Amino acid sequence: MNKTNKSDEYHLMHDVLEKKSYSKLLIKRFEHRCYLLIYNENSAHIYTDNNGKRKEYRHAWQIREWLQEKFGIDANEIQVEKI
Repeated sequence: MNKTNKSDEYHLMHDVLEKKSYSKLLIKRFEHRCYLLIYNENSAHIYTDNNGKRKEYRHAWQIREWLQEKFGIDANEIQVEKI
């Protein structure tokens, strides 16, 4: 995947969050790292930065707080799953 496609994926997921067109938001916790998974149109995407690198967080509350501040998404909409 080239950089343009990675950037396109980032913008697509950002738009999905802004428009609230996702079907489910899930925080996956693996050891000491958390990732945001965005489900839409029968597929799941790990939220990445505009370079295509997976965005890692230390705590689930950081993701919830960011989603609330940036997109107005209620923390109760977001499930947390530990692996």
